[in-house]
Amino acid sequence: MLQVFGAAQEGGAIPPYGQMMAAALVCAAPVVALYLAFQRYIVGGLTAGGVK
Repeated sequence: MLQVFGAAQEGGAIPPYGQMMAAALVCAAPVVALYLAFQRYIVGGLTAGGVK
């Protein structure tokens, strides 16, 4: 979606980097928040799977 947003500019105009970075932050923030919330379970599952 970010690529479509950047390509939507009129013929050869400089992409709006500020707006693109803000959109990237909005896209990445939920993923980071979910990782931080479930980090304990992710690490526990990885270590439990490594034991023979």
